[in-house]
Formats: sequence, C-alpha cells, structure tokens
Amino acid sequence: MFDFEMWRGDEHDVIRSHPDYFKFGIVRNPWDRMVSNWSMFCRARLPGREEKIQRLFGKPAADIGFDEFIRGSVHIHNHHWQPFVELFPWDGDTLQIDFVARLESLNDDWKELNRRLGIQLDLGVDNRTAHRHYREYYDDELRDIVATSFKDDIRVFGYAF
Repeated sequence: MFDFEMWRGDEHDVIRSHPDYFKFGIVRNPWDRMVSNWSMFCRARLPGREEKIQRLFGKPAADIGFDEFIRGSVHIHNHHWQPFVELFPWDGDTLQIDFVARLESLNDDWKELNRRLGIQLDLGVDNRTAHRHYREYYDDELRDIVATSFKDDIRVFGYAF
C-alpha cells in the first residue's frame, strides 16, 4: 500500500523510526532556481508573493531587479532559496535518501518514481514562471554569488553553470 508522511523535526529520527520508507527529493539547478524565484516573487504578481518579498527586502517587488534579488537573498533565510542539502537528511557528505529527481529531467524521473513506488500518478504543472534561459540573467559576479551560496548543492548534485 502506498502511504505518504511528511517528516517533522530531526530527519535522522524519522529515518530511524521508518527505515523501510522510500525517501526521495526533487532538486533543481541553483542558477535556474534563483531566476525562477525572482520571476515568481518579483515579476509574476502572484497574491501573497509580492507582500512577502516586500517584507523580506523592504521595498516593492516590482522595484527589485534580478541583481538586487541575488545579492539580497543570500542574507535572507527563506526555504524557496535554501540549499537543498539543508532540506534533505545528509551527513555532510552523503544524502540519506533513496532517490533524487531533478527538475531538469522530471518527466523521466517521475516515471522512475512511479515505477519504484508501484503507482501511477500523473505529474501536473503548477507555479510555472515565464522567463528566459537562466544563463541570460547572470554576469560573473552574480554567477559566483549563487555558486558560493549553493556550493554544497553544486557539489552533491553535480550542477554546473
């Protein structure tokens, strides 16, 4: 039977308590992720997002350019741009999950998840933002800021600009 439980508290306790659970996560290229975050929070005019970014940055979302968003976000804790390795159980070197899906190959990875779980769930699309290819937004400085902020994600998941 298929069941789902969202872990709370110390993830290592949950792993010890439920050793037979299939543990997986979905990751994304950090440079692409940050363009998507900026587009969603500062350009998409989504209810609630503009207010949240104004509280975090102290100014209207429409007034925050991509460069300011990147420079500022490294100083503001938010799960939308928190490194994935901080969200997954890991020992500082090795992830302690069974499968990592990538947004860049999500259709194929979703099929693999369905196969491993013995289920057939369709993958819908939600929160899609309209923006150009992520590389078009970066200069060397901004690329390096993201590389530094997400150094563990880049190393663990093998991402490159």
